[in-house]
Amino acid sequence: MVLGKFETDILGQGSFDEEKLRLYGFAQEGDGFLHYATPLAVSGFSCRFVYDGKDFYGKVIEDDLGEEYGAFRASSVTPFAFSVGKAYQDVLEDIAKAAYSYQREYSTQANRILNHIETTYGDVREYPWNDENCIYRHQGSKKWYALFMEIPESRLGRSGDALVTALNLKADPYDISSLVGIKGIYLAYHMNKKHWITIVLDDEVSDDLVCSLIAKSHRSTLGK
Repeated sequence: MVLGKFETDILGQGSFDEEKLRLYGFAQEGDGFLHYATPLAVSGFSCRFVYDGKDFYGKVIEDDLGEEYGAFRASSVTPFAFSVGKAYQDVLEDIAKAAYSYQREYSTQANRILNHIETTYGDVREYPWNDENCIYRHQGSKKWYALFMEIPESRLGRSGDALVTALNLKADPYDISSLVGIKGIYLAYHMNKKHWITIVLDDEVSDDLVCSLIAKSHRSTLGK
């Protein structure tokens, strides 16, 4: 549905409400699509969005030149390009908050990780309990290798009862003792603590480490 990694990471799976987009400031133009433009927090730059009823497109414009600025999308960026990308991301997140409905409510990091799993392994999330909890199965063995949950943080021994998005992954028993020493990683909630861990997806644990642990979980469920 979405074009571009920035957009995919933030939006994940879901859909826009056209009426809410209009209320936000999107307006129909001659091509029949909904358009919106606004300055960025970085002086001299603005962003523009188009929604055609199915696909959502966004770009950054360098105002003096009137040309698209895409340097912030590169795999390696300068500090300035990073600041432009962050400003664009802030606008996109604000639009999503106002007019986007996720398939299920997860954290921003969880949406990035969900997208990573689906693009890397080609697997489709399943909702076996018809609630916010979803799983991914290995295509070969049909065994679970990832479980996403919305749970009170107190169930992980944290103070407070705020809901957090937690990810259960299978891990090598020899690695678990060192992994749970990392902030944001715990002995598995509601699963075998000798073979599974729980990660809270609130950006305490880096995407790179989460994705590495997903790869190990995926390999471990391959079967014989």
